Amino acid sequence: MSYPYRSRVLDRLGVRSWINAKNWSTNIGGNWIDDRVLDAMHEVAKTFVDMHDLYAKADARTAQLCSAEEAHITTGAGAAVELAVAGCMAGSDYGKWMRLPDSGGMRDEVLLPRGHYIAYTPQWKAAGARTVEYGLAGTLKSCKKEIEASITDRTCCLSYTFSYNDTPRGDLPFEQIVGFVTALEIFLEEGDGLYDEQLKMAEGMREKLSGLAGIAVSIIPNDESYHEHPMMPHVPRVLIEWDAEEIGLTSEDLDVHMAEEDPPVFLRDVHYFDYYTNKQWRLIDTFFLRPPEVEIVVERLERVFTRHRRR
Repeated sequence: MSYPYRSRVLDRLGVRSWINAKNWSTNIGGNWIDDRVLDAMHEVAKTFVDMHDLYAKADARTAQLCSAEEAHITTGAGAAVELAVAGCMAGSDYGKWMRLPDSGGMRDEVLLPRGHYIAYTPQWKAAGARTVEYGLAGTLKSCKKEIEASITDRTCCLSYTFSYNDTPRGDLPFEQIVGFVTALEIFLEEGDGLYDEQLKMAEGMREKLSGLAGIAVSIIPNDESYHEHPMMPHVPRVLIEWDAEEIGLTSEDLDVHMAEEDPPVFLRDVHYFDYYTNKQWRLIDTFFLRPPEVEIVVERLERVFTRHRRR
């Protein structure tokens, strides 16, 4: 079937338009944008604005929508970390802000729990700070004494990271700030209904794929009953597992086959649910899939597994 979401602009650049059955990573484009959000962005793109005023109003609206004391819109988590550390070092001293990332004479040490070193960690140092690790990796016991022993007159803040991805930094145009607030309003109004639709989508894919010989298909609901990871959002995912020797296909082979045809397909390959399985596996993330894309993903998987099973 033809793919309705293929981009002519990308075609001219020689870049392929992918189906996202993987996740919301910015390195594959994040999310597709609701037409109502695009309309808001297009509207404000025709005017000019006092950016200080827009940030203040948009931040206030975001805090209100999220029931938070305060909020500030950034380009992503990495930028938020950098700005937070810069604020802890420079405070309200404009002269210090203008000197960063030269942090000479400032409190510039960030206390980092050992074991929290991930892709985001360099962002703690991007504004000119340095990290000081404390505690032991791989332990759940209290690190209160280690924290107290690590605090000095150079300490500007304590870090605590609970994440598994990284976000690029950069300038944030104002048609995107307005788009973000609009998208947040839509999500809060309609978000609760998304899960039921996604679960039906997952159940439909499970039903179709369960007929493939040698393939185990299940649903990870990411609800109160079963989460693949403690911080995973409320999004159902389809788990496919199989024996590589029996089928003659590895997970990496499947990725290649899903990318060969047009449109190519990203499958989710982040493994949180069972680190001890000897099965090959891939996940289908339902959050970004639209009906025509579901058909393409299912048909492609059926064809790849059937072809290899017959060899």
